[in-house]
Amino acid sequence: VNDDALARLAKLPVEGLLLEHARPSDAGAVAFQSMTKLRVLALSHVTLGGPAAAFLKDHPTLESFSSDGGIGADGMADVATCKKLKHVRLMHGAAHDGSAAALANHPALEVVSLSPSNTYG
Repeated sequence: VNDDALARLAKLPVEGLLLEHARPSDAGAVAFQSMTKLRVLALSHVTLGGPAAAFLKDHPTLESFSSDGGIGADGMADVATCKKLKHVRLMHGAAHDGSAAALANHPALEVVSLSPSNTYG
């Protein structure tokens, strides 16, 4: 999935999206803002940091988010602004103190899974 594919997906009423090994640029990630039906976003081996993650800030419908390391503390701070966010699963490098701090006072969270080594314990 490249930037053009994300732009095409943004024209559809996508409710759930699993991206694996995708490399959206900052310009391509703007498509997330147009996905106004998106409730579930799962990123596997996808880097979405800095300006790209900012396009998820205050997303109006995002309820579930997961990442395995390609989103930094700043990116999680942007995701944490999603008011409907209920489920967060962070694995590998995404499960760190910065991510936990970004989510600490979220009023709607029901489930948070932090798995630094991709194992539950």
